[in-house]
Amino acid sequence: MSGGLDSSVAAALLLEEGYDVRGVMMRFPVYTTGRGNSCCSQEAEESAYQVSKKLGISLEISDCVENFNEKVVGYFCQEYSKGRTPNPCAVCNRSLKFDFLLKKAADMGVDFLATGHYARIEQDKFGVCFLKNGIDKWKDQSYFLFLLKSHQLSKIKFPLGNYRKEEIKKMAGELGLEVHDRPESQEICFVKDDYREFLKEMVDMGKFTINKDIFKPGDIVTKSGKKVGRHQGIASYTVGQRRGLGAYNRPVYVIRIDAVENRVVIGSDEDLYLKNLSVNNLNWLDRKSLESPEEFKVKIRYRHKAAPALVSPKGPDGVELVFRDAQRAITPGQAAVFYKGDILSGGGWID
Repeated sequence: MSGGLDSSVAAALLLEEGYDVRGVMMRFPVYTTGRGNSCCSQEAEESAYQVSKKLGISLEISDCVENFNEKVVGYFCQEYSKGRTPNPCAVCNRSLKFDFLLKKAADMGVDFLATGHYARIEQDKFGVCFLKNGIDKWKDQSYFLFLLKSHQLSKIKFPLGNYRKEEIKKMAGELGLEVHDRPESQEICFVKDDYREFLKEMVDMGKFTINKDIFKPGDIVTKSGKKVGRHQGIASYTVGQRRGLGAYNRPVYVIRIDAVENRVVIGSDEDLYLKNLSVNNLNWLDRKSLESPEEFKVKIRYRHKAAPALVSPKGPDGVELVFRDAQRAITPGQAAVFYKGDILSGGGWID
């Protein structure tokens, strides 16, 4: 339970199906520069209590502050320290929303873990479970679930996977759940729009390993290495960004971040389009490994339209990927997720 729309309706749907439902909410840290109305707030806890009372189910609050700091915020800070753009939602799903909660469910003697994600799990005639995208293509959240383990799927339920968002909103209203008018949660629940201020807060706390040089001014250079300006710290930039680069006689974009030399490399919009990339630290759900080159549809960020690509094994835990058509703003640190039709096959991290 998060106190929001989706988890609340998910619980209601399970009750309608006859399940004995118990609510668990994870308490995450709230930071000075964090979101005031996020899943991490006191308001969210109060909303979860009210929803649980309305549905007639129990609610337990699990303190996950230290776990969240270690597994999610620490990772977030380390990735920016390397000049990469992190994907904390996928890491949070793996480490907390599933690894932690599945263990908790087992300790409670509960058979299944259910969440409000827009995704599906289906079983074939041999009893093998597959992770599939949600039928609402705009809300589909399977991309953020690529780090799940195949053996976990039989213990997970996604009640919203076969519904569209508008249907869920309507159900919430019919059930009298006040959450149906609340704003939807953001992709990064613990950071305001200015993640640079959040990173500075983490430096001030002295709790996380952050390379302070990411706030140090450095050179803006062209792809040929020519110095054309100054930046105010690589923490403020990501691949594809246009703002904050200064005035030029043509549109320019960040095409690469060089954390070692503390440089931001700029180029044209055309320079952002690439066909090739490397992906490492793979996690496969529909197989043990990739044995030979194979074509998949691949997403390189949440709102990216999956595009055909040839994926070839490289080393013990990596692949080389060649898109049929060049893709814009391939960003190190983000996930590349592989699909076969509507089945999520696996994924890994872009180098």
